Amino acid sequence: MRIAVISDIHGNLTALEAVLKDINERGVDQVINLGDLVFRGPYPSEVLAALQDLKAPTLRGNTEDMLFQDWPAGDWRQEVAEWTRSVLSPDELAYLRGLPFSLRLELDDYKFLLVHASTRDNNQGFVAETPEEQLLELLGPPDHDALVAGHVHRQFLRRAAGRLLINPGAVGLPFDGDPRAAYCILDSAPGRLDVQLVRVAYDIDYAVGRAKKRVAWAGWFEATIRAGRLVKV
Repeated sequence: MRIAVISDIHGNLTALEAVLKDINERGVDQVINLGDLVFRGPYPSEVLAALQDLKAPTLRGNTEDMLFQDWPAGDWRQEVAEWTRSVLSPDELAYLRGLPFSLRLELDDYKFLLVHASTRDNNQGFVAETPEEQLLELLGPPDHDALVAGHVHRQFLRRAAGRLLINPGAVGLPFDGDPRAAYCILDSAPGRLDVQLVRVAYDIDYAVGRAKKRVAWAGWFEATIRAGRLVKV
C-alpha cells in the first residue's frame, strides 16, 4: 500500500498541481491531506476543487480555524480571512468548518495517527530538534506506531518515545530553506515500512504571476516562496 501525505498547501495552486502530477506518476493508492488548505494563498477555491476531485481524506489545520475568527482592525489576518471568505462559496466554507481533527490509519502491521500539528491541538507543533521531554506532551498515548504531522512546514523523520515521527513538509509554503514543494509517501508491506520524503520543483515565477493578479499580499507570498522561508509581515 502506498499513501501520499500532503500538508500546508496555503492556496498555492501551482505548487499543488506539481505535487499532484508527481504523485500520479508514482502510482500511489491514496492521498491524505493534513490541513492548512487555503489561508494566505491566491487560489483557495481552485485548491479545494483539486483536492475534492481526489476524494482525499483531509484534516482541519489551524488556519482553517483562523479563517473564521475575528481579528483586530488592521491585523493582516483579518484582511486575509475576509478576502478568502469572500471568494469561497457557502458550501466550501461549510466544508472547511467541518473538517476533522485527526485520522487513524492501519497499513499492514503499522498503526498511524495523523494530525495537523500534534495530538494536543492543531496549533502546537514540533520540529526535528524538539527535546524529547517536550515531545511526550504532544505525542499522546502510545497507541500508534507512527505519528504523522505537518504545521511547521519543515520535512523530517525522527524516532522518539518508541514511535516514528513523520512530517511531510509543506506543499505551498516550505520554511526549511528549500523552495521546492514537499510531501511524503508511506510504502508498507507486512513487516516493512518505507517512508520517502519527496521534493518537487515547480514554476515559482508562474505562481508569483498568479498571486499578483489576485491578492494584495502578493509581495509577501513571492518573498516567502522564493526563499523557502517565512518572511515577516
